[in-house]
Amino acid sequence: MSASSPDLLVSSDGRQVAIIDGEKRLYSLRSSGGSYAGDNLQQTAGTSAGVLPLEDHKGSACNANFCSTIIDLQGASYGLLIARNADALPDDVLRRSCATADIVVSERVLGPSCNPRWLKLDRYKLNATGGLSIYLDEKKLFRSRRGRAIMAGGGAPE
Repeated sequence: MSASSPDLLVSSDGRQVAIIDGEKRLYSLRSSGGSYAGDNLQQTAGTSAGVLPLEDHKGSACNANFCSTIIDLQGASYGLLIARNADALPDDVLRRSCATADIVVSERVLGPSCNPRWLKLDRYKLNATGGLSIYLDEKKLFRSRRGRAIMAGGGAPE
């Protein structure tokens, strides 16, 4: 297992999602510092930095349904779309939203209309994998909580 921090953390239910930037700052969709979930995210990320709202991450835009942001990493950019709730959306809205992202995370099953460019981490996928630590700079290696690789490569955007 790598000694470096992951770039993205996703809980097994898809409700907790956090980005760890190059300065080891932790940006989270739902957690705040001092909460049980926030403390767990900090420990998993290997940082003692406070938990910041995802809305404060550079380039983030949020509405009632989604937060979107870009993870810039050593010349590569990854578009991230995170569902803010489990509300169902019309297929055309979901199709357009997912098509703009490399990675989509949701606590509900997204269905066939959601086709991101790389990863769809919805209830269905996360039930199979459990929580994920995603290392984008290590040849796109994904690791489960138990530290074993579950996917490498996978047609990641360059």
